[in-house]
Parts: sequence; C-alpha cells; structure tokens
Amino acid sequence: MADEPMYDEWIANRRAASPSRELTDRVMAAVEERCGQRESYVHLADRMNASRPARWAACLASLLVGSLPFLLVAYAAELLVF
Repeated sequence: MADEPMYDEWIANRRAASPSRELTDRVMAAVEERCGQRESYVHLADRMNASRPARWAACLASLLVGSLPFLLVAYAAELLVF
C-alpha cells in the first residue's frame, strides 16, 4: 500500500486526540433534553391506560379499523356477484 505511512500517521494523530471536556456536558444535556420531551407522551399514555373509557374507545377504534379491509372485500365480492 503506497499510502501506508500517511495512514499510520493519521491513525497516530487520531489516537492522540482527546475530546474536550465540554463535549460530554453537551452530549448529556442533549440526552436529558430529549428524554424530557418524551416524558409528556409517556404521561399521556399512562393516563389513558388508567382510564377505562379511553381503553374502551381505543379497543372500539382498533376493531373498526381492523374490520375495514374485510368489509371492503365483502363489498367488492357483492359487486362482482350482481
């Protein structure tokens, strides 16, 4: 490999480099900010899970959405028969 000495020098420079101390603080602040944003959705989901009417509404909505393909197939079969 013709570029091997350059590559070895580049590797040595990369290994000698150390990240700044501020980098870890910035990363941790970004992680905490992102986690804080998701917690509002978790609280909403917990409140909905604790509510019996909300669970019934979710079940009925999923039943309706899940049965729509079968209703469409039945309607298409009816159109083909007549």
